[in-house]
Amino acid sequence: MEEDRCDERLVNELKLTDINVDCLEHIFMHSTVDDFVNIAHTNTQLKPAADLAFARKFGKKKFYFRVESLYPDDLSLTGEEWIIVHDLQTSLRLLRCYGHLILRLHIDYQKQLRPAPIKVLRYVNKFCYESLVEISFHGIFKFAFESAMKKPFSNVQKASFTGCHLGTRMTRFNDWYPALRRLDLIHNRFDDAPSIAEHIPNLEHLTFVGGGKISATDILAVVRVNPQMLSLSLNRVYSARFFRVPSETLPQLESLELRGYPDDFATFNGDVVNFRTVKKLEIIFKSYGGITQWVSTIKLSFNRLEEITMDLDIYSWVDELTDFLKRHQSIRIVNLRWSNENTDAVSDYTLSEIAQALPLLVELNFFGPGCPIDSTIRLLNNLKLMSYGFSVIDRLEFDYVKTKLGNKWEASIDGRRVQVLRAN
Repeated sequence: MEEDRCDERLVNELKLTDINVDCLEHIFMHSTVDDFVNIAHTNTQLKPAADLAFARKFGKKKFYFRVESLYPDDLSLTGEEWIIVHDLQTSLRLLRCYGHLILRLHIDYQKQLRPAPIKVLRYVNKFCYESLVEISFHGIFKFAFESAMKKPFSNVQKASFTGCHLGTRMTRFNDWYPALRRLDLIHNRFDDAPSIAEHIPNLEHLTFVGGGKISATDILAVVRVNPQMLSLSLNRVYSARFFRVPSETLPQLESLELRGYPDDFATFNGDVVNFRTVKKLEIIFKSYGGITQWVSTIKLSFNRLEEITMDLDIYSWVDELTDFLKRHQSIRIVNLRWSNENTDAVSDYTLSEIAQALPLLVELNFFGPGCPIDSTIRLLNNLKLMSYGFSVIDRLEFDYVKTKLGNKWEASIDGRRVQVLRAN
C-alpha cells in the first residue's frame, strides 16, 4: 500500500516538462496550429519537442496568411494541403515561434486591415528568410514590400505575384531570391518592366498573365537570358515572329501553355513555327470557337508532342481539331475540357476521331459535365487505353460504370470525378 501511495504521489508531482522530448513530440502531434502557438508561449522548455512535432505535422503544408481581424476569433482553418490563418495576432506569433520551420507560404492583402500585410511580411522576412522554398503574394502594395523587405530569401525556388505593385527594387528578383527557378507574374503593376530581364537569369519556369505594362519585347528579353527554361505560360498569343524566339532560343523547353482570345491571332499571318522539344501543350481560350480558330489560324508544329490539353468550348468535334491531332501522332495523352452543359461535345464520333488520329494514345481525360456512359464503355472496350478519366452525375452512375466494365478495369471515384485504370 505504501508503494502504491508513493507511485501515486510521484505521478501527481510529475510535470509536463519532466517528460522526455520523444514522448512530448508524440503528445504534441495531436495539437492544432493554435495549440502550438500557445505551447510556445507557455514554457520555453517545451519548445524543442513542439518544434519537432510542428515540423512533422505541418512542415509540408502551405500557410495562407489572410488577415481579416486583429485578434483570434475562429480557429485557424486546416486542410489537407494548406492552413489558413485569419487574424494578425496568431499570424505574428506563429511566424515568430515557428517561421524557421515553414517551407511554403502565401500572403494575401485584405483591404479592411491595410497595415496587416506590412507587419506579416516584416515577420516573414525576419523569421522565414532561410526556411522558405516557395512564397506567393496577392494584392500586396508597393509600400509594404519597400518597408518590410530587408533580407533576401536565400532558398526560395518558386515565387508568385498576383495583383501586386512592384517597384524597381522589388523586381531585382535575383537579389531577393538568388535560388529562384520558377516565377509567376499575374496581373501586376511594375515601375520598371523593361529591367526585369536583367534580374532573372536562372529561370526554368515562367508564367506571365497580362497587365503591368510588360510588352512582348520585355517577355522575349526574359526568354533570351534564360535558355535553360523548361516551361513557358502566356495568357495571350502573339505573332509568329514572337514565337520564333522561344522556339529557337529554348532548346530544353518541354511545356508550353497558351491562354487568350481568338482576336489575338490576327497578326499571326499563317506563318509556321516549329517547337522541336515541347512535349506538353495546353491551349485554353475562353470564347466560342476559340480552339477551332486557334488550329485553323496559328501554325505551330511540334516534333515530340506527347500530351495536349484543350478547351472544348464548342458543341461538336471539328475537322480542324482532327487534322491537328493527325499532324502530331506522337501524342499519348489527351485532356479535353468544356464548360457548356451540352454533352454532345463527347460522342461516339468524337471518341472515334481521337482514336483514329492517335495510334499511340494511352490516356484520355474529359473535364466537364457528365460523359455519355455508353460511349465511355464502348471506348474502353475498343481502344488500348491504360487510363481514362471522366465525370459522372452521381454515385449510381459510377456503380453502373463499374458493373459494365467488369474485371478488366479498376475504377475509383473522388466526388464526381472517375478514374479508370486497366487492371494488371
